[in-house]
Amino acid sequence: MNKDDFLPEDARKANEEYRAAWTCISRIEEMLMEGNLQEAKLTTVNLLSSLNELEKLQEKKVKRGRLEELVQSIVATGISIEMVSIKKG
Repeated sequence: MNKDDFLPEDARKANEEYRAAWTCISRIEEMLMEGNLQEAKLTTVNLLSSLNELEKLQEKKVKRGRLEELVQSIVATGISIEMVSIKKG
């Protein structure tokens, strides 16, 4: 896991999800070796959940970076950032 892919405040959560994903991979392998395909399939749901969470955390950092670049760009043009309002919706 590359810790630079996540925001510092998300490092703990990312680490937990990373570990959970590897635990699931080990469990899937174990269940396959035992021939327990149903349990292996069920564990893939947990694996996918952890991978989705890791993806969200990565996207969060990318979005934050884009926002910071936008703010810097606005400030560089001389526009007061306090005057900018973002409309949602």
